[in-house]
Amino acid sequence: MQELMTHSVLDMFGVSRPGEEPQICCAAPLSPEVTREVFGAECPTRADYEGAIDVMWDVIQDRGYGCYVVLYRDNVPDEIAFFGVTGD
Repeated sequence: MQELMTHSVLDMFGVSRPGEEPQICCAAPLSPEVTREVFGAECPTRADYEGAIDVMWDVIQDRGYGCYVVLYRDNVPDEIAFFGVTGD
């Protein structure tokens, strides 16, 4: 499997639904509670995301798992940020 994977967000084959147990090689949304805890807001901005670089990795379960969070600009969804840990 190591030779077949890119070890990047491209290796995420699907998306886990809110409230589901996160699955390997799937990106999972953060709950509102975790989003607030990690980014300091339920509707985080890019600045909130960049300010949480050191702590956001604590929500990753294990290698091969990813998370995503919607980032807002002027209280409107603007970007989707992915983060995770590769399988290697």
